[in-house]
Amino acid sequence: MKKGRNLPLITIHNQQIFLNLIRTSKQGISRTEIAKLLELSSQTISNLARKFIDLGLVREFGKQKSSGGKPRILLQIVYDARHVVGIHLDPAEITYVLLDLEGQVISNLKTLTPKFGEPMDFIKIIVDSVKTLLANSGVDPQSVLGVGIASPGPIDHEKGVIRYAPHLKQLNDFPLRDQLEHALGLPIFLQKDVLAALTAERWFLTTHDPDNFIFFYYGTGIGVGIVNDGQIVNGQTRNAGDIEHILVSENGILCQCGRRGCWGVEVRPEQIVSRAVKEKILVVSSKSQKSVSLMKDLEALVAAERGGDKKAIALLKDVSQEMANGLLALTNLQDIDTVIFGGPFWHLLADSLMRYMPDFVQNDAARMLINPPQLSTSDFGLDVVAVGAGCFVLEEGYARAFA
Repeated sequence: MKKGRNLPLITIHNQQIFLNLIRTSKQGISRTEIAKLLELSSQTISNLARKFIDLGLVREFGKQKSSGGKPRILLQIVYDARHVVGIHLDPAEITYVLLDLEGQVISNLKTLTPKFGEPMDFIKIIVDSVKTLLANSGVDPQSVLGVGIASPGPIDHEKGVIRYAPHLKQLNDFPLRDQLEHALGLPIFLQKDVLAALTAERWFLTTHDPDNFIFFYYGTGIGVGIVNDGQIVNGQTRNAGDIEHILVSENGILCQCGRRGCWGVEVRPEQIVSRAVKEKILVVSSKSQKSVSLMKDLEALVAAERGGDKKAIALLKDVSQEMANGLLALTNLQDIDTVIFGGPFWHLLADSLMRYMPDFVQNDAARMLINPPQLSTSDFGLDVVAVGAGCFVLEEGYARAFA
């Protein structure tokens, strides 16, 4: 747990850890307990409590049973006092969620990602969709503290731009953060998609070890997020997680980097469908929007595998082996034996890949872990990145908003 800092002024750091501790204490927590856990003075905690009670973000709601002395008054977050918006910019679709201060989804919305047009057309779509999201929820727009945007990277956080996203080229080097702040009149927090997904997993402290795990993001592209000793591994420029060019196949497909067998090429959804077509497992004839067609094709591939189609089984086993090869490199390097999978396309292939992958990981001679790898699927479903983008605002922004 992060410790507090006794400074002459109440810092953003202290506000963040103060609010987060109350949020995670579902049954409430007293000022005395907070001071002890955060190693802050009683006066500092009293000042923080008074400030956030006056702002309506924290309330006194009961008393703690005491074996002697005066009962301690418990504090609790007023979860519906403020809200944040989380947005996931995926090349296939844009997901919008409205969250309360607990991180619970109040309302959501999805739109197809435009494939052409000017960047300002993109801005208009986002602005209009955020307005629709708020209107559908019935929430007062004045209660929104900020908007989190999760996107493929890398991202230049200082400039607030996406540096290079091959499937969102119209937004590359466009001042996305500044333009959205101007259009929405709200603080904008830009984050890499896989790190947003990781933020959601860590925010809710799910059943796996919250201090050490790897999140494997499976969308149009792939990436990983790592929590090590309770800390998110962000990297020097907060762009950690790019694993696309780890080699997982000796005789694989030619990548744009010039090498064969790159992880991001071998296992991405579009490439799996392409391999299935070449193997004559699928006949792609859909005239649907590309992402919709891709989902239908993956569903058809899985149906063929479940039906006993030997070519479909062989293909998904091959993908599972390639996934295992990459995972072993990561888990061995980090000495982390818990991997959580999620993202927009993961749910389509999860059952099939999880049928084969654990054995490949467990029995590979390259495995150096003492404990058997634990592989599981995220509880957050399709909206994990958008939820994480909103949680990032809660984690970084809502304490700052009241500095």
